[in-house]
Amino acid sequence: MVMVKRHLVLFGGFHDSFSGDHTKYFNDVGVFDTDTREWKKIEITNAGSKSAPCPRSGCVMFPLPDGKGVVIYGGFTKEPAPTQAASGGGKKSGKKKEEEVGRTLSDMFILAPDKHDSTMTKWRWFSVKQTGHKPAQARSGMSCTPVANSNRAFVFGGVQDVAKDGGGGGGGGDDSDGDEDAEFFNDIYTIQVDSNEKAAWQKVELSGKRTEEEAVKKSRRRAGGGTEEDKEEAEEEDLKGDMEGMSIAAQPGGQEGKPEDSEPTEDEGTTKVVESGAFTISSTINSDTGAPGVENGQTGKESTRSRSQADIGGPSPRFGSSMCIRQGVLYLFGGMYEDEEDRQLTFKDFYSLDTKKLDCWETIVESDIQTMEWFDSEDSGEEDEEDSEDDDMDTD
Repeated sequence: MVMVKRHLVLFGGFHDSFSGDHTKYFNDVGVFDTDTREWKKIEITNAGSKSAPCPRSGCVMFPLPDGKGVVIYGGFTKEPAPTQAASGGGKKSGKKKEEEVGRTLSDMFILAPDKHDSTMTKWRWFSVKQTGHKPAQARSGMSCTPVANSNRAFVFGGVQDVAKDGGGGGGGGDDSDGDEDAEFFNDIYTIQVDSNEKAAWQKVELSGKRTEEEAVKKSRRRAGGGTEEDKEEAEEEDLKGDMEGMSIAAQPGGQEGKPEDSEPTEDEGTTKVVESGAFTISSTINSDTGAPGVENGQTGKESTRSRSQADIGGPSPRFGSSMCIRQGVLYLFGGMYEDEEDRQLTFKDFYSLDTKKLDCWETIVESDIQTMEWFDSEDSGEEDEEDSEDDDMDTD
């Protein structure tokens, strides 16, 4: 749910049937007027077209400034499995539950209100072309927060469930059958929306805190002293400072130095640099032959520092965290994770990240997961026995 011009906009979601044998996903839109405190009946001019998203849950959702619209990315859905010919002499299975296949999505859309409609009752979907360094794995349950007065948002973490037989699994908090292997994430990205039809991804690489030796060198360079090597490093940092227009921490709406139609190619990387105070952060979008943040031609010392990443701390992999940003500081609380024993762990730790420095996470409340003692409920044991009996009946 997001706010657009004093209107709350809701999208999608899912509902489990009472018997638990069917999950229905939605792609409808609800608009609530906070002035009249009433739900509005809206019209989406191209609903059902290829430019509109399919039903889903667990998607990223954030508003654009000045009421320009709402961005929808990714999520999770389930679809009926392809029908297969009955085996065993045409004998039908006694299993009543309809087989479904899960699918994690990675598409992006914008829901925009009609410019000429002041009543906010007419809307339209736009399919968005994505460029840049987007997540390699599709995922759901990502946390998201927009940057005020800009077309940019931060996203964090998420989960991708893959069925053990190769199909899709449940994700984003949906009810799954337990036949999936889940992969959780704790990386950070930014999304910069350029128009109703284009958005650019950038992976955020934290620099880590400077060592005492690096801090001394920086102090010498500022004072005009230091060795020839220190001076060379200072010149390189000055050169990087000239590229600040390409920074992921650029001023809201800033597009200086970025051609409208420029896109990274498979053979050519794009470098994003930000310099703030004592910190210089470089992130490179390149082909699979190079790691993000390590530019071609780096010296051994620079490459080692980029790979080591110092101690950046921060949250462990998870999905469903709460996240917001205030005065340039990103706050992240809680989330969920499934361990190797399929136990669902709920976090209550709390972190912050200065988006101007992008050096390391600060821990506000530490995680206490390791000190917790796990108790299995009696209901879970009974459910396991019932599932086992049902499986035996299906094979008879």
